[in-house]
Amino acid sequence: MFSRKIWKFSKRKWEKIEESAAFLINGSIPYEFRTTVVKELHDSQDFLDIGRWLEGCQHYYLQNYVDSGEVLCSGFTSCTKEELLAFAEILRPYMPDAS
Repeated sequence: MFSRKIWKFSKRKWEKIEESAAFLINGSIPYEFRTTVVKELHDSQDFLDIGRWLEGCQHYYLQNYVDSGEVLCSGFTSCTKEELLAFAEILRPYMPDAS
């Protein structure tokens, strides 16, 4: 299961999230998963956990956080291109087209 280190969902909410992800991965409806990567919130272990959790998904994208000045919580920063590429490499054994 995906690490819950920064999320404050109840067990029931997590079960629903996991059920939805499994429904999409195992079904025939077109879908994609995305993670907005925030330097202060994500590390390599998170992407290993995500890869294991969503293994086999067809479309998974990393998008870099952008502090637009209109975000709800300021003070976060983007990752470097190299960091994003390293996270994508961690995901590829589980989802070969992760980018």
